Order: sequence, then structure tokens, then C-alpha cells
Amino acid sequence: MKRAIILIIVILFSCYLPAEEILTVAESSNYMKTSLYDDVMNFLYQVQKKSNLVKILPLTVSSEGRLVPLVVLSREKVGRPGDLRLVDKPAVLVMANSHAGEVEGKEASLMLIRDIALGRLSGLLDSQVLLFIPIFNADGNAKRVKPLCWKI
Repeated sequence: MKRAIILIIVILFSCYLPAEEILTVAESSNYMKTSLYDDVMNFLYQVQKKSNLVKILPLTVSSEGRLVPLVVLSREKVGRPGDLRLVDKPAVLVMANSHAGEVEGKEASLMLIRDIALGRLSGLLDSQVLLFIPIFNADGNAKRVKPLCWKI
């Protein structure tokens, strides 16, 4: 009888545990690393798998052959740009990682996509459709920029 009660308590308690969170490379490394291209795409696909608010569309292909994703977040399940005409909401575009070495916006946009898609900030979709280009410079993202050394 005691085992049955303990089992029931464990089962009930496990229902209230938070689901495994999807973390960016920056978050999982205590902000010591940044996401490479494959990390970004894997993160986006993980979020899309857990939320019906997310659609990943091809914006373009980079000169080195990488897909540049356009991430659409909407309650109306906008699946292509033409669908925006059917939705009576403004579309807001967030573009990050335009230049090599500018990684903060990329990481922040990934966190924001996750937090909207998984419910924490989904209220933002009540009055708008959000479009994200989290890794606009898909080729330059992994390039290391050496700091300038000034001699006086």
C-alpha cells in the first residue's frame, strides 16, 4: 500500500515538472559560445516540432549554398508570403546576424522565437504576425573576425 501511494505521488509530481527546455548554444554554454549555422537550424526545427505557431520558410540560398530561413510566427498558420494578405494583422520583420561577428541579435532572436512559440510570449501574436530572419548572413556567421590592434 505504501509503495502504491509513493508511486501515485511520483506520477502526480511528474505532471507538474517543466518540460525539457530547448536552449540555444549561448544559453547552454553560459554565453561563452555562439550558435553555428547547423546549431541555428537544429534549434529552429526543434521549436517548430513543438509548436504549431512556427513555420520555417526558405528566404533564399546563400552563395555557399546554405538556406537562409524565414521563420513565421502566427496564430493563422501563415505558410507563405501571399497568406499575409489574407490576415488582418500587420507583419513585423526582425532580421539578425547581418554581418560576421554580430551574434548577439541572432542569439536573442532565437530565444524570442522559442519563448513566443512555446507560449511564454505567445500573446505577441494576438495583434501581429512576426517574421524572423535569425541568421541573415548564413555564410559569414562562422567566420571569425579578428579584433583590430591600434598602435599609437
